[in-house]
Amino acid sequence: MHEISIARALFGLVCQHAPNDATVRRVNVRVGPLRAIEPDALQWAWKAITKDTKFGRSTLQLESLPWRLRCPACGRRWESGNPMEACPCGHPNPRPAGDDELTLLSLEVDQSIGHEPPRPDG
Repeated sequence: MHEISIARALFGLVCQHAPNDATVRRVNVRVGPLRAIEPDALQWAWKAITKDTKFGRSTLQLESLPWRLRCPACGRRWESGNPMEACPCGHPNPRPAGDDELTLLSLEVDQSIGHEPPRPDG
């Protein structure tokens, strides 16, 4: 199950980018289909990796990209939820056209109450 190693890598990125005085509420991630990530397994791995850490109450929000396919016969490119979708030209075997990305998009955080922003009046 490679989702554990992916959760560890994401944990490292969150540790690197989260403000020290903030509580991380949600970690937003974009995943390409060639990563072959099972969303439930990654959710489980995230909870296992973050348990007993300051990120233990955070949630992982996944944005899964569709398959991007290319027809080797006619060159057509399209997106699909099915990697085995035949091309309208009749060719039965499309080829994946990229998208093995795994991107940390953003962190949603709550700042610590002890740090109020300066007031404009002094």
